[in-house]
Amino acid sequence: MGPQWFVEDVVNRALFKTLGAWLRKLRPSQAAMDSTEHPRPHPQNQEHTMQLSETSMKGIARYLLDPDLNGEPLHLHISTVGPGERSHPPHRHGGYEAFYMLEGEGTLELDGETYVLKAGEAAVFDPQKLHGLVNHSHAPMRYLVVLANPGD
Repeated sequence: MGPQWFVEDVVNRALFKTLGAWLRKLRPSQAAMDSTEHPRPHPQNQEHTMQLSETSMKGIARYLLDPDLNGEPLHLHISTVGPGERSHPPHRHGGYEAFYMLEGEGTLELDGETYVLKAGEAAVFDPQKLHGLVNHSHAPMRYLVVLANPGD
């Protein structure tokens, strides 16, 4: 097992830890469960008016959001960047962030360090560190951006 395995393992653990913490916040409390420890079924005979709202999102054909979430605690979008370009200058913000490279390859710049991400690879990091993604290749790169608690 070489360094590549180690990096992938660390990234995967960080991604699951971050998303797991977010999902635990959304999971119903034990008090909301019935005595048989199964979720209460949706009352089929009662009128149910909740609908997902549809909005446009960069790079995503259809983006549905549950209005009961009170905002957007988990944001997704897909960026495409041409050869030799970057989507924007390095920056900082709150929350948690992950990049998942869909096509091509890019260089993640993170607090003075660089990490090459190829298709099928991901990075999860603290976006309060100065960061950016640049395409140093000769082909377009396409990547998924995941922001948890982007307003923090």
